[in-house]
Amino acid sequence: MSLRAAKAEAKASAGRIAAAWSALIGSRVLVAIAAMFAIAFAMTLAFSPSRLPPIGFLTPASVGLPVGVDLAKERAAAEEILDAAKRQGGVEKASAFIDRYPQAVPILNWAGLAISLGLTIAGLWAQTRLYRRGINPV
Repeated sequence: MSLRAAKAEAKASAGRIAAAWSALIGSRVLVAIAAMFAIAFAMTLAFSPSRLPPIGFLTPASVGLPVGVDLAKERAAAEEILDAAKRQGGVEKASAFIDRYPQAVPILNWAGLAISLGLTIAGLWAQTRLYRRGINPV
């Protein structure tokens, strides 16, 4: 393989990786999840800044997955993670942290809002770039 062919192959590979990354970031599902987090953090900041937002609204149906999809393996893995966190006292540690540093909760809310809003804007920007290229985001 010549040097030109290798460079052309590397450039094509980099283009494929960039397109895949852009499609992932511009995914409608990820943008919707980031927007839901932004709304949750903003509403919590507006109405109860001394609390962290409850993030119990993420279900497979709410992120666009069909209701009939079998997510048994993923559900089992998530339950194992939650059980391990409960066994190791994760809830108590988080509550103790919040009780010890109550001034940190609004800062965490602002940080969560900034991160989720940034991810939403980045996803929308990636979707715009994909549409300009004629690619419909997933």
